[in-house]
Amino acid sequence: RESTHRFVMARAGRISGRVTAAETGQPLHGARVMTGDEYSDDSPRDWADVQGRFEIAGVAPGPTTVTVHRSDHAPELRVVEVTAGETATVDFQLHPGAVLEGVVKIEGAGVAAAAEVMATRWRSKNTLGLRAMTDRSGRFRMENAPLDEFEIAGAGSNGERVMTTVTASSGATVELVL
Repeated sequence: RESTHRFVMARAGRISGRVTAAETGQPLHGARVMTGDEYSDDSPRDWADVQGRFEIAGVAPGPTTVTVHRSDHAPELRVVEVTAGETATVDFQLHPGAVLEGVVKIEGAGVAAAAEVMATRWRSKNTLGLRAMTDRSGRFRMENAPLDEFEIAGAGSNGERVMTTVTASSGATVELVL
């Protein structure tokens, strides 16, 4: 049998801009620019070229979260209004990244070796994608962390999780107890 179907595609928009280093104004080649409220391999993204420029096509109209990541720099996040058929422009200036160091312990049983520590929420979004594993002494180091507050979770081998809000600062050590 023959059937007839009508397909309607919503017209998408674009987001373009430039990523530079806040301290020098120089372009940051290779910065990953992604859209969406959660870190996902499926969200529209681009990488900054040698002039720091990026352009992301296929972005759904409406308010869209844009997150920029680059090694040795703190991530940055903005919400951009995207209009169908048009290009929204947003520029980012990235600051040197922070480092979060800590230890994961098991209540009454010492340290938690091989525990996973992950960034979960930042500015009410799940876009960081930062992760670390503890060493034999239960210590972890998370580089390229935001300069402001964010949530982390520690997970033990039994699946138990503990969450806390942190700010990466020089010399401070975060302690998570499972």
